[in-house]
Amino acid sequence: MKLSKYNSNITVDDSKKMIYNYLSRNYVVYDSKNHDHIIWLLDNLNQGVYTTEDAVLLKKMIRKQMIIKDSTDELEIIKFRENSVRFNNRVYSISILPTMDCNFRCVYCYEEHKKSIMDDVTAEKIVKYVENIAPKASYLGVSWFGGEPLMEFDRITELTEQFKSICSRNNCIYNAHITTNGYLLNDEIINKLKDLNITKAQITLDGTEEYHNQKRPLSDGKGTYKVIKENIINLLNRNPDFTIVLRINVDIENIEYIEELFDIIPEQHRNRIEIALSNLFQAKKKINLYGLLKKAIDKTYNYSNTENTYQVCPACVINGFSIAPDCTVIPCTHAAEEGYHLGYISEDGRFIINDQSLYYKMKTVSVLDNARCVNCIKLPMCAASCKFKRFKDNSTCIGNDGEGISMEERSLLHYYSDLKHNRIQQVDIL
Repeated sequence: MKLSKYNSNITVDDSKKMIYNYLSRNYVVYDSKNHDHIIWLLDNLNQGVYTTEDAVLLKKMIRKQMIIKDSTDELEIIKFRENSVRFNNRVYSISILPTMDCNFRCVYCYEEHKKSIMDDVTAEKIVKYVENIAPKASYLGVSWFGGEPLMEFDRITELTEQFKSICSRNNCIYNAHITTNGYLLNDEIINKLKDLNITKAQITLDGTEEYHNQKRPLSDGKGTYKVIKENIINLLNRNPDFTIVLRINVDIENIEYIEELFDIIPEQHRNRIEIALSNLFQAKKKINLYGLLKKAIDKTYNYSNTENTYQVCPACVINGFSIAPDCTVIPCTHAAEEGYHLGYISEDGRFIINDQSLYYKMKTVSVLDNARCVNCIKLPMCAASCKFKRFKDNSTCIGNDGEGISMEERSLLHYYSDLKHNRIQQVDIL
């Protein structure tokens, strides 16, 4: 037996410590007074004779993959898992932008808000593409994006009906989610979401009403906070199976008001909301958001960062990309704004790659290409970091990207969330 190379010793508080495994995302929490003995025990794994209490602990750590066989190569496990996700030919993950236009004028938005709207010819090309891939696909996931996609809700409805029909005929699972500012989520749209297989939405509120309205106004300058808040609550009331990712962009101007935002959602709905706090994409210096995330968990919101997914968006997988309103294929919206394009969807529904060098480089770039990362204990939790950032510079560490928190703090939030949601009990602490 040997210790996993991805075990980390973390202090929970004055009375508790934790061993957290970044590969299995399992942990053991124990009383601090037992620390010296536990460390000694792990340093002398193969002594052969154990007390009953020590044997119980070791068996638990074996189950949690913190203690592994001498022959196990954990780096090969990471390589296998990443490649299994990235190069699964049966899974298709597509982001479709029915428009690049938007009814908002967010002050920090990186998009140009071009008056580009998907026409019937483009829609037909996409339908033919789905017809071509469906016989060889086991799963098709569509992300509706923009611009503001709900400005073209009729197009979303039309395309979805055809996607569902095609997938049904080919025994292919179809699912969708949407990234929307939430302003146009009226009763009619909310009532149709289930039929459109849209089970999840990312919606942004950037703090209290005054700050949000300054940062995320309508194109005519009017505020949007009240309408979005009411639409979120209405959506949760009407659709009990729906999940919302509540995106909150944080900077030094609104950070002290974020906690107030957590109180606007009725408590009975909070278990269906994932709080996604993030520093602005353009921010060079990241604010640490650990304290706010912990307060969100205190208020019974979900903390979703508890698994190693090995991908974060369609750009991370071989059959994943974004389709612009004119049928141009782009790696992702961030890449498109910087002029990176992969190709286009042809009239007969084929993905034509114009820049093969760019395509192959985007699809093969990996955290495992960075020698510094390969030798880092936190590697498993960074494997799904932004593909485009790695494409531009794979030599930098982006392990605390977005949330601005350390891996140790992510581990503590995982434990804290389990405790608050009764997935573990205090009696489980050794």
